[in-house]
Amino acid sequence: MVNRLTMVYDADGTITGELSYWVGHNIVGNVKCSMCDISHGPFRQKQVWKAWVASLAKRSIEVVTLHRNDLANHEHLELAQVINGQFPCVVAHSATGHLSFLLGDVELTSCNGQIDAFAKLVEPHLA
Repeated sequence: MVNRLTMVYDADGTITGELSYWVGHNIVGNVKCSMCDISHGPFRQKQVWKAWVASLAKRSIEVVTLHRNDLANHEHLELAQVINGQFPCVVAHSATGHLSFLLGDVELTSCNGQIDAFAKLVEPHLA
């Protein structure tokens, strides 16, 4: 049974990384992260994303979001091995500690930034 989902953005979580991504995505148009498109609008997290995360919390499923540079942290070594440089992505954690790569960029891109389409891809893995 899945008790945590980790979403990893194809962006760096530093101030420089966030600013660079925002400018590249919203102004220049040459930077894209399909996971960011699902969870965020131009300036902040989408309300529908927050509601989806809250609905999972009611089912005792934690949602963690990380940026690709966070994987350099020693506490994320196993996660980094499972991801193997595939950004953005979604990884499921079982109660026994097993990690499973669920979705990569192809699947996330197919959602076209829509949380409903994303939830339909994730939900079968949560049962």
